[in-house]
Amino acid sequence: MCFKTYTFSGKEKVSETGYSYFGARYYDSDLSVWLSVDPMSDDYPYQSSFCYAGWNPIMIIDPNGMWEDDITVNSEGIVTKVVETDKPNRFYDEDGTQFFLNDAKNADKDIANKEDFKKGDRLFYVVSKSDVKSAIDQAGKARTWVGTAFESYSDADFTYSFLGEIVAEDKGISISEDYIKKGIYLPEDFGYFRFEGEKTIYNLYDGGNFVWGGWMKMNSYSLTTTLKAADWNSRLTGNGHDTQEDQRAIKNGYNFYWRNYGENNE
Repeated sequence: MCFKTYTFSGKEKVSETGYSYFGARYYDSDLSVWLSVDPMSDDYPYQSSFCYAGWNPIMIIDPNGMWEDDITVNSEGIVTKVVETDKPNRFYDEDGTQFFLNDAKNADKDIANKEDFKKGDRLFYVVSKSDVKSAIDQAGKARTWVGTAFESYSDADFTYSFLGEIVAEDKGISISEDYIKKGIYLPEDFGYFRFEGEKTIYNLYDGGNFVWGGWMKMNSYSLTTTLKAADWNSRLTGNGHDTQEDQRAIKNGYNFYWRNYGENNE
């Protein structure tokens, strides 16, 4: 083997092209540029889309290339395999079915770009259809609009009353003692959830929205009314319009309940 072919950063220089081989991307070591557009160039509009390591390879190792992985999980949401790629994190089950984050660009961006997944990590908790049904039934029927609003901050606040408790039990902590009594809100990344039969992964609050959407369906509210109610609640509490991701989670939960337990909806 001729070690002279391995040059800058230990990358092989391909004799046929004269370029350094960085996986599927060619690099011109004379000009210090990629020969294809950096896939994350949208995040760095102030730099050339072909630049390497922010023009500073002595101090930086390609911070705007994509080094995330393909992550495989088992039926319990535990990571069983990690394959490094030059693409954003992608998530699969062991049969090759791909899962998607509900809010990858905003609330879930940390997990979407997480670089250090390893075998044995928990990606998400799996929530069965029967457990969703039990949680909704336990919250019960709301007889009036006022009752609906009240229960949405009480038994039908599924972020705390249902999903948060799943994580707390797994971690051996108390939401009441460790968070509520201290005036601390549960963080969005407190836990991630995939509902049985679904391909979307939800953070704690979007997961709560999902189950709440099912509860509203159980209470015979229309989908339109359900989404408008959530939007008005968001505005009245000073958070502006409900986000597209929040609305999607609610709609998905509403239809989840309809498909599994309810009659036709709109």
